[in-house]
Amino acid sequence: MSYPFYAAFRKVRRMLGFVPRAPDEKVVEKEEEKQNISISINNQNTDTMSMFNYGVGGNEVKVDANEAIQDIQENKTLLAAKLTGDDPVTPEIITGLRTVEDVFRYFRPSIEVEHETADGQSRKEEFNFKNLGDFTPQGITQQSTYLKEMSLQQEQYNTIIRQIKTNKVLRALLENAESKEAFIKALKAVATELQSA
Repeated sequence: MSYPFYAAFRKVRRMLGFVPRAPDEKVVEKEEEKQNISISINNQNTDTMSMFNYGVGGNEVKVDANEAIQDIQENKTLLAAKLTGDDPVTPEIITGLRTVEDVFRYFRPSIEVEHETADGQSRKEEFNFKNLGDFTPQGITQQSTYLKEMSLQQEQYNTIIRQIKTNKVLRALLENAESKEAFIKALKAVATELQSA
């Protein structure tokens, strides 16, 4: 049996100046035996090949090449924004900030926001961020009188909606046009009485 690999290998060795040596007879015979055994095993495997590649002891789990790079979890949010109204005069490198609290203490992020009310007026408010909790809806609402008013109004509307859904008498009252109009007049009278008091 001829081995083209050995011939090419010998040619490369000669070009590099190595002395060629004939392959050992025992090594060649062992190689031929290994090839014959692997060929017969492969033939047996192809005859009894099933639909799935199951082997003894389980299945091989391929390792992903990008295992070192982890995906960002879906419940995380990255906020990259300009958190101060002042632009830096010159870029600077800040060292020694070890915790998030240190970063907040050093940079003191704040932003001025202009709200537009329902009647078209504008209200300016400044938000200061001292920790990550200040970025939550509750943290922002606590810093703003306008947002507190809107939150209270939303709670009242939700209470009214809940009452309309659960109170059958009130729902029947609002379905009839005459009783609905009388109910609205009564509510307006109570509202004017409360405002004058």
